Amino acid sequence: MSVSKRIGIVLSETNLPSTKLGDLLNTSHSTVSRIKKGNAPNLSVNFLTPFIQIFPEISPYWLITGEGDKYLFENQHSEWFEEKGLKENLPKKFKDLIIELLSVNEALTEQLKIQSRILEDRLMA
Repeated sequence: MSVSKRIGIVLSETNLPSTKLGDLLNTSHSTVSRIKKGNAPNLSVNFLTPFIQIFPEISPYWLITGEGDKYLFENQHSEWFEEKGLKENLPKKFKDLIIELLSVNEALTEQLKIQSRILEDRLMA
């Protein structure tokens, strides 16, 4: 499967109309429609860069190679969703929001650990 087809899959899964996606991706709505149908020309970096920025949950590695997980955080947090009984019942928008919040929480926790180590080192010196 080509990069264009994988992008088409992602675009087809969104609820945004082609005109809105075209505006967001700096391209015409007809190009977006062709991509959704799998009839896209080779896509340039000028298209891929805003695409990755608009859909940060999509793995660039999957997008380019077709290998690995489609979503960056899907497997990372799947146990949490299973524990809460939310794996199958949660709408994608809410699942994406929760994943983003979990990721922010992890980043903040890591920052606190680093700051604690720095503080401990200063107190010991």
